[in-house]
Amino acid sequence: MTTRQHAPSAARELLTALGRALVPTCLLGRRLDVLAQNRLSAALLTVFAARPPAERNHARFVFTDPHARELFPDWDAAAAATVALLHQDAQRHPHHPALAELVGDLSIRSAEFAGQWARPRPRPRPVQTLCHPLVGELTVICQVLCGAGGFLLVQTAEAGSPSEAALALLAQLVA
Repeated sequence: MTTRQHAPSAARELLTALGRALVPTCLLGRRLDVLAQNRLSAALLTVFAARPPAERNHARFVFTDPHARELFPDWDAAAAATVALLHQDAQRHPHHPALAELVGDLSIRSAEFAGQWARPRPRPRPVQTLCHPLVGELTVICQVLCGAGGFLLVQTAEAGSPSEAALALLAQLVA
């Protein structure tokens, strides 16, 4: 059985502060488990809020949930970015049994994952378009900060853009 990771309280405080600044931010642990996210990130990626913490995994969502293809109009780019992050995790923890279990399960359940996992790693594109059910299409700039505990995914929108206005509207809707 896998030991569940937890987000440090300082990381949770950072997520809360970034949430006040219209910056969706999410802490991804090993295997891309969603450990914590601020309110705006939860509103942007609504799929994780309804799931129990043990089932909040970004890779599983992208490759096995049909809603991922609705949320990410350029699903291929979102899938490639997800695989690239999993490869980074595999480099840092090459013999972690839970990662091997996830890769095996996704390889069986998703031919797309199996194909992408076997290919050389592309660099993830920093720009991602989402089709959100409440605020429509918006484009965010994704920055991934790597640390000992996982990945901090920070999403911003170009200042003055319709996407920034959509994030502001989303923030009002979840306030």
